[in-house]
Amino acid sequence: MAEARVWYESPEYQQILRLRTDRIDGDVVLVEGVGPGCDPRERAEKLGAEAAEERA
Repeated sequence: MAEARVWYESPEYQQILRLRTDRIDGDVVLVEGVGPGCDPRERAEKLGAEAAEERA
């Protein structure tokens, strides 16, 4: 997790971050201990649906 945060907060990534955030609607989710069978798209869709239900 520490390595992911260092990358995300790095000056190099911060310089290009707006290329992503200005053009797509999405979230970055950093999860520690994710196993090899994890499907990030499936998990993101589930989390998004749960968040939408909470907002409704």
